[in-house]
Amino acid sequence: MLLDACAQISNHLDYSVKSSSQDDHFIAAQLDLAKISEYLHVPPPTTVADAPRLPKADGPVM
Repeated sequence: MLLDACAQISNHLDYSVKSSSQDDHFIAAQLDLAKISEYLHVPPPTTVADAPRLPKADGPVM
């Protein structure tokens, strides 16, 4: 019975370490993405003339 309890604790600790590691990788990726996004920020056009022109659809729009 003691051996089973120790095995369950060991398995839970292994799972916790793996889960924590995955969380750390996810957070690091999000921080890297946030840092990259700062460099990709494009300010909105300042006047209507600066706004890009989009062609209108021909025919009915569904």
